[in-house]
Formats: sequence, C-alpha cells, structure tokens
Amino acid sequence: METEMRYIYEVSRTGSFSKAAENLYVSQPALSKSIKKTEDAIGMPLFDRRAHPLQLTEAGQAYLKAIEKILLAEKDLSDQIRDIRDLEKGQISIGGSNYVNTSILPDLLTSFQERYPGVQIRLVEFSSARLSQMLAKNELDLTFSCNMEFMQDFKKQEAFRDRLLMAVPWNAPINETLGDRSYGVEEIIQGDHLRMKKPPVEISAFRGLPFIALDQGNNLYDRALQIFREAGFDPEIRIVLQQMTTAFKLAESGFGITMTCDRLVRASYTDLRFYAIDSPLADRIFYMLLPRRAYVPVAVQRFMEHFKSNI
Repeated sequence: METEMRYIYEVSRTGSFSKAAENLYVSQPALSKSIKKTEDAIGMPLFDRRAHPLQLTEAGQAYLKAIEKILLAEKDLSDQIRDIRDLEKGQISIGGSNYVNTSILPDLLTSFQERYPGVQIRLVEFSSARLSQMLAKNELDLTFSCNMEFMQDFKKQEAFRDRLLMAVPWNAPINETLGDRSYGVEEIIQGDHLRMKKPPVEISAFRGLPFIALDQGNNLYDRALQIFREAGFDPEIRIVLQQMTTAFKLAESGFGITMTCDRLVRASYTDLRFYAIDSPLADRIFYMLLPRRAYVPVAVQRFMEHFKSNI
C-alpha cells in the first residue's frame, strides 16, 4: 500500500496526527504534509481537524473504505503466499467471550498447538457485540456467538451446543418443593439432563426467589430475562455480576439462585442443585463466525477442523 494511504488509515484509527506519527515512526510534520498532499490532489479535506478526536469527512469515509479493501486484498494475498510456502504455519486471531475462552477453548487450543506448533495463536476476549465489530473490520479471523443478531454479515458453521440450567443452593426450601427433579453435579457432568432423566421445571417455580444475574449484553442475561418474561414475570434480581464463577460462589453460599449452562458445571460445585428449564430458549447453538472474505487461510481451516473433531 502506498505510504499516504497507510498514513491516512492510521490517523483514522487513532484519531490523532501525533499518535499516528508515533505509531508509524515518522515525524508529525512529515505525516501531516503527506496527508495534505493527498487532500490537495482530490480537492477535499479527509479529516475534520476541528473535532477531537479527529473525524473523517464524507470524502474521508469514502477514501477509508477504499483503503480497507486494499488492506484486505493485501492480507488475502499474504495469507495465500504463506500457505503455499508452508501449510503447517500461519497465524490465527480468535475472539471469544469469557465463557468461551475459559470453558471451551483451553484444551482445544492446547491440543491444536501441540499438533501445529508453527501456528501463532492470538486470543482476545470481549463481548459478542465487540467481537462481531472486530470481525467485520477483519481484525479477527474467527469468533463464536449464539446470538443471531451478530451473525447477519458473516459466514458461519455450527461449533457446539449447551443447555441452560437453574443453579440453586443445596439447602434452599424450593429443593423440597420440587422433589426429585434436581440434578447433582456428577449427573450434569455425565449428561443425565440431556437424556431427560428427570422432568424439566417451569420457570414459574422460581418466581419471587432472589436471582443472581450477569451483566446486560451477556447472552446469558438476555436469554434468562426473556425466559422469565415469557412466563409472565421479571426475576427478583438481587445482584448483577460480570463473571459466572462469582455467581456460582454466591449461589453456593445461599445468596440466591442463578442461571448457568451445563458446560460450566464443575465437580467442585457440590453445594448446588441444578434444574433443567422447560423452555426452548434453554437450548443454545454457538457458531464459529468468519469474515465474508474470499480466502480462508489454511491455518484457520485446520483450526476449525480440529475444533469440530475434538469439541
């Protein structure tokens, strides 16, 4: 890519001439002069210099879209050349939520790295909304989501499924009310709930109980709220947390009940009882999402094959 285009791209990314110059290891006057030369050539400014941080003008937005297409073409070409040179090497940028990165990927990434030691892995962690934005900008090769809202603009392949459960302190009176419908930790780990060995429970059975929720924007929060509301009421939210492991600990102590998924249940959670939920929303399908680019690097293809063979 031509130098001027790289300069314009970096200024738009950072919102600052000085920060862009620092990142590109050039002087700010040289960078400003180069961009001004491009602006003079097209007869329009690319940046609104009165805004802080700098904002692209309408012409600048059009120019940036063209630059991004060139960057993508260059990356595709680079990936193809690298794959031709050595199919066992490459790099992958993977995005995942805290749930995916802590409960789904660790063993898979370890076994993949053992099989393909030459592949460099970059793992980032954000919300599904932020990750879909990064994927759209080709800042990631792959991410995961069960939210259809974030899948519209991407290629997708089914990755894995999980099922939502209600986690209840072992000494909560509701356990006596619901009789033998609860599962212990080992039963969940063995998949007894997937074989419907005990009847699911209607969410109305938990009406009025203090509920431990996750942050808004988390799919588990959104889906839990929808399940409650389809039953005609809102949960009695006692506290909102960022991490499910904290929710587990609070539930074990008797602070409240919480909704979780079966893949998060661990052998250490012996002070909890689990209930299958009678709602179609309790079943989630996660997909691997890919940018709509013509070329999928071989390293990414190998990771997807490894994932589907070992999940």
